[in-house]
Amino acid sequence: MTFIVRVSVPEDSNAVSSLLLKSYSQLLRQAYEASVLERALPLITKARPDLLGSGSYYVAETGSGLIVGAGGWTRHSPTGRDDTPTNGNIRHFATDPDYARKGVGRSLMAQCIEEASKAGLAELNCY
Repeated sequence: MTFIVRVSVPEDSNAVSSLLLKSYSQLLRQAYEASVLERALPLITKARPDLLGSGSYYVAETGSGLIVGAGGWTRHSPTGRDDTPTNGNIRHFATDPDYARKGVGRSLMAQCIEEASKAGLAELNCY
């Protein structure tokens, strides 16, 4: 399967939200009780405009334009704590279940690590 990893843009919002819903509702099913997912999914499956336009959030896109993965990094913690000059945070990762185990997540993570390192970060946290 071929895909490219590119920087996201605000216009990716609907596609990323659809991806987050499809990914999280299927791939998190084994890790969480159904009642927990039912309450959490509406909160965690909306694309974040601040991330989409940050320059450090990426999408994996097939040649036909289908977004099959998304994820990025930020300097600032989503919790508002633990910020240091050399650490950052992995943010809002997802892979389309139909494309799982095909290198999509690995490619997105490699992009994050490379770009965060260029920005001077030595550590990336994931909440």
